[in-house]
Amino acid sequence: MGYQAAASVGAWTLTRTQTTPEPEYDAVLQLDAIDAFWVQQRPMDLDLHIGQRIWTWSQVDPSLDAESLAVTLTGGPSIH
Repeated sequence: MGYQAAASVGAWTLTRTQTTPEPEYDAVLQLDAIDAFWVQQRPMDLDLHIGQRIWTWSQVDPSLDAESLAVTLTGGPSIH
């Protein structure tokens, strides 16, 4: 199955807010580019590039404004 890029991000922060029983993170991402149609589709996947790895959370529902995206991520990411 294919995918579409809804947005590309610049600077971002990822803060772990809960460690047990399941990890939880708050992410705030500055938006560099947006596709107005695809960014409104829900749910979506979030890929964060960390070094040579990609951390992916599936089925997220972020809050979006003109300059940034914020989301609470539950569970650990898929790392590849």
